[in-house]
Amino acid sequence: IGIDNFKNAGMPMSPERKLQADDLLKRLETDFANSCEAYARMVLLTPQTNALITDKVVAAYRNPDPVMGLLSIKSVLSYYKRERNLLQQLKFKLHLINVDYIATQEEPLKKFAANGYKLIHLQGTCHFPMIENSSAFNEKLEQVLLAV
Repeated sequence: IGIDNFKNAGMPMSPERKLQADDLLKRLETDFANSCEAYARMVLLTPQTNALITDKVVAAYRNPDPVMGLLSIKSVLSYYKRERNLLQQLKFKLHLINVDYIATQEEPLKKFAANGYKLIHLQGTCHFPMIENSSAFNEKLEQVLLAV
């Protein structure tokens, strides 16, 4: 069960997104805390996210060890290279509970998820639906658990 991931499974970034990612990595090396905050606000949060949740997420992204944080973000930005292979090796149906602030591209999932997938949409939250709307998230999770 994946929570808000595999949005563009196994596919490389567009040239525009690649430039943004490269720029982010350069900024992380010189101003880690502020660049991590910008990343969280741009990619993980929405303008509608509750201010308390935004503050909590931003604080978490500003405060990790810069060396470990940079390695983690580099890994996230290049993980698509492994996703295709890993999805093809998956021995079970992939269940995704994805939120709608960034659309999930289903064509790669159709192509690479070896044992199929089921996409369940959750509307109106950021990347952290379990925090932002735990009751709606728990309902979707229960649907998945009862179906498997």
